[in-house]
Amino acid sequence: MNLSQKEIYDPQFDDAQWAKMNFPSENSYTDIFLPNVGYRENINGLFWYRKTVILDHADMDYELTIGAIDDGDITFVNGQRVGSTLGDRDQRVYKVPKEILHEGLNVIAIMHCDFWGESSVDGPIYLENTKGDKIFLEGSWSGILYADLFNSELIIYGLNNQNQLSQRLSLPSGGPNDFPSSLFNAMIHSLIPYNIKGVIWYQGEENVVRAKQYEKLFPALITDWRSYWGYDFSFYFVQIAPFHHGFANNLSPALRDA
Repeated sequence: MNLSQKEIYDPQFDDAQWAKMNFPSENSYTDIFLPNVGYRENINGLFWYRKTVILDHADMDYELTIGAIDDGDITFVNGQRVGSTLGDRDQRVYKVPKEILHEGLNVIAIMHCDFWGESSVDGPIYLENTKGDKIFLEGSWSGILYADLFNSELIIYGLNNQNQLSQRLSLPSGGPNDFPSSLFNAMIHSLIPYNIKGVIWYQGEENVVRAKQYEKLFPALITDWRSYWGYDFSFYFVQIAPFHHGFANNLSPALRDA
């Protein structure tokens, strides 16, 4: 497969039939591309996004700034590649020379590759010229799921087979986020007959955005596990590391307090 897909980043390409989506991401990609799925499922693979921008002044260089893209991107302006990054926590800052710009309509196209976990494009997103003038690009973009990394296979929908999406099977991966009981039933319940001295819990990043909820969840988990064994075994926990986790504000102190 030719992943460059030149016709997609051609400024004349018609994306009118693509899905409309907001950046920074407000809805899960399941809601956008698989709206009929009954539970939230991570979608991985190859996405394309496009947005038309109006420039009043195209006689100077610009920089295109985009927040973190999970996991990688190749970005084009008016059909010319301006940059690429592989890194799900890295802000993108790409030079856009005046030679490829036009007064009036200009087209930004992003090829987004995601290998695992949730897919997202974060803000801020803007063009800034050498005078410091900014054009903010957050809000509505056109998007398409071009190829789907599903069940360890790459399913290529391309541009002409988008109807296959409606026939796509939706199977839970068995991961901890698919069903609330998957980890406990599969990994903890079978240990209950055995005597244990205690538990060492490595506090996880999954809860970093829900510190208030964690104040209730964590004690409830400890109480629940002790009730199954019938005695108050020791329960030690490792505090979460001071890492930014890809967010503008450091959220880990709140979870440590919780």
